[in-house]
Amino acid sequence: MRAAELLKWFESGEYQKIIDKHTGDIESLELTCLKCGLKLSGTETFCGNCGAKISGR
Repeated sequence: MRAAELLKWFESGEYQKIIDKHTGDIESLELTCLKCGLKLSGTETFCGNCGAKISGR
């Protein structure tokens, strides 16, 4: 059932919209804190707004 839903999503074109939106220079992607949504510069270890640890750093 999951595979069928995944195929429907892929064939609908929604998957390609996401891929097209995020192709290109990885540096241009907007980084935000997952907890509070603050825009980040990409060098933070912790969010300056809420103090949450930034994943992957």
